[in-house]
Amino acid sequence: MRIFSDIDAIDINADTAIAIGKFDGIHLGHKRLFEEVFKYRDKGYKTLVFTFASSVMEYVTGKRAPMLTTNEERREICAELKFDYLVEYPVNY
Repeated sequence: MRIFSDIDAIDINADTAIAIGKFDGIHLGHKRLFEEVFKYRDKGYKTLVFTFASSVMEYVTGKRAPMLTTNEERREICAELKFDYLVEYPVNY
């Protein structure tokens, strides 16, 4: 799995199915979304998770937000699920 943390470094030249979300803890809803993305594998698409490096709420409030899953744990989960790409978008706008 290729991981992008610099948005300007993203260079994917392939049809890609994307799941977008924070994915803090992988619950049944996330698994269902991932199943939909994985359906496109058989059609030749690459699979990508677009998530955020930190909590948007943390950025807005300036207070540390509790997390169920660390970024490293999320990377491991996505790798185990065999996603092709993971984008960890920095929340710093």
